[in-house]
Amino acid sequence: MGHPPRILVIEDDLNVVQGLVSGLRRAGFETSLAMAGDEGLERILKESFDLVLLDLMLPRVTGFEVLETVRTRASVPIVVLSARTDLPARLQSFEGGAVDFVPKPFFMEELIARIRARLALGS
Repeated sequence: MGHPPRILVIEDDLNVVQGLVSGLRRAGFETSLAMAGDEGLERILKESFDLVLLDLMLPRVTGFEVLETVRTRASVPIVVLSARTDLPARLQSFEGGAVDFVPKPFFMEELIARIRARLALGS
């Protein structure tokens, strides 16, 4: 890639956002933010991102709804980052098209390693 990988973070918790965006930028990623599901969905459909980090519990449009819509209208890889760690939520995420699931709380180093691995796979 000729540019730093572009990552869209769709997350409504300001405490998570601050550390997440800061850590991703330090790791060399170009990072954009959406604080609600509908805003994130609109950005995915209108802009070009290399990867999306998606929370499941979002205002207005849930992460599951974002996955369902994106699956039929875009091909960007989505990594779910959620405090919903129950098996049904994980399975529904993968069935909805997520390429990975990272439970909260998470280690930033592991998340960055997973993102880099996913981007290296080209999907």
